[in-house]
Amino acid sequence: MKNQLHKSGKISIAKFLLLILLLGAFFSLFIPKESKSQTYHLTGTVFVYLSDANENDTTGVSSSSILKLYYMDGSGNLVYIKQTPVNSDGTFSTWVNTTSDLYAVIFEDDQDDNFVTSFYPGFLDYESAEPIALSEAVNGVIEIDWGAVGKEIVERPLTSDIVTVNGRVSLEGSSDFLPTIYVFQGDMPVTSATVRSDGSYSLNISVGDYEVFVSAPGYESQSKFVSSAGSKNMNLNFALSTYRGESLTNSILTSDGYVLNQNYPNPFNPTTNIKYSIPTGGLVKLSIYNLLGKEVASLINRYQEAGSYSIEFNGSELASGVYIYKLTSGNTVVTKKMNLIK
Repeated sequence: MKNQLHKSGKISIAKFLLLILLLGAFFSLFIPKESKSQTYHLTGTVFVYLSDANENDTTGVSSSSILKLYYMDGSGNLVYIKQTPVNSDGTFSTWVNTTSDLYAVIFEDDQDDNFVTSFYPGFLDYESAEPIALSEAVNGVIEIDWGAVGKEIVERPLTSDIVTVNGRVSLEGSSDFLPTIYVFQGDMPVTSATVRSDGSYSLNISVGDYEVFVSAPGYESQSKFVSSAGSKNMNLNFALSTYRGESLTNSILTSDGYVLNQNYPNPFNPTTNIKYSIPTGGLVKLSIYNLLGKEVASLINRYQEAGSYSIEFNGSELASGVYIYKLTSGNTVVTKKMNLIK
């Protein structure tokens, strides 16, 4: 009897331990596993896309340029990882230890460079940046080729005709990111400058009409249209808000009563509708631009009475990508983005 009880006790303990192990294995299925970091070799070439060139007609970037890498944390914030120099032929090579997809930005170090600060795979604004997927790695190597946005080198006038533009850029919350100021004349950026660590910036332009565009990793971009005629100095200040992915869903209502709705559907292929409202009659222009600032379609360019309007846009002749649609009436300019996916 004692032996039977002893054996029975052993069997009960064994069953109990087995049950504990099985329960542990079961509950472990529901516990998130911590990803193990891996070292990746990131290599490739940064080309410069000029306004009159196709993707194959490219040049290398300046040897003074810098490639900076970031990852996005669980709260949607960009976290700086490291930077690496870009060679004079546009090539780069670096190693990074990470568990997350990467975001890359190429920075110019000299205003004489033939490109402006650009987000991978070739955009001026952070909202359009795409991640470099770790899933693309082959044996730990990620090879990418992408295009920095080229700028046209405009002929500088006499010193007496140069206008100095300066001001400050403030960022919502605390951030170590330095924004970039771009200056457009027509379709292409003509110069750019990195904002200093104290938030100030200064650059020189010739007399004319410009769009001044500001972008920073993790923030909503912003632009202002200015005319430098009759001025020797201009002051432009900007305040950037954290990018929360809202720009593709909300309408814009300006202080003077103009409304530009988000296109619908969005993303679209190939047609979408754009609705807008104007508070007073006047000349109205509604155009589509690519992210280099080049107009690719003109939808409205005529006098319209005050009221609400809707127009269909057909993007069948355009490549997939992010486009900007711009409503201009009087002194009011409103822009939004839309995404064409084929």
